[in-house]
Amino acid sequence: MNRRVLVISVLGALILTVLHWLSGLILEFPQGNTINFLGILSNFLITTLLGYYIVNSRLSLSRCIAAVFVIYFIVGHFNLLIEAYIFNITNRSESMNEILRGLLLAILFCPLYVLLLKNYGKIGANPLLQFKSRSILGWLWRIILANFLYLIFYLGAGLILSISSPAIMKFYEGKIPPLDLVIKTQLYFRGF
Repeated sequence: MNRRVLVISVLGALILTVLHWLSGLILEFPQGNTINFLGILSNFLITTLLGYYIVNSRLSLSRCIAAVFVIYFIVGHFNLLIEAYIFNITNRSESMNEILRGLLLAILFCPLYVLLLKNYGKIGANPLLQFKSRSILGWLWRIILANFLYLIFYLGAGLILSISSPAIMKFYEGKIPPLDLVIKTQLYFRGF
């Protein structure tokens, strides 16, 4: 990734942070300290990953916006809220409020960020790194494999966290659903 894409990623992180803060004001969510170093760093990692995808994508502008929306909202936001709800971290009302907030953020941010990066043409795009077209069968086996790997990594990460941090287990005490439900939701829903 070249320097201009990195600068746009920083700008994107700041825009995302401000939009997050503004969405809290508009939707009257408790703000807390939403503008902080870790929040900006997290948003920078998100915008860098999305920027890499946008710059190397061969999709048209509208399809790229739709793909970035799916990645940002469905995979990165909605997916986490489903887990928070399943693990009883949030209740139905809190989950719905956060889903609405994430939807508002995605609707505002995704087109803006894609336009920022696409306006610079092919900056940073490396023909060797561009995503290749694949057949449905070519995608299907990759998705199925990734789904099973996701489940293995998910369970492995949970095991490592439970061993390395007893405080996490204390926090989740009584909130963890049965293992078969975790496997079914991760394998058949969240993994995809």
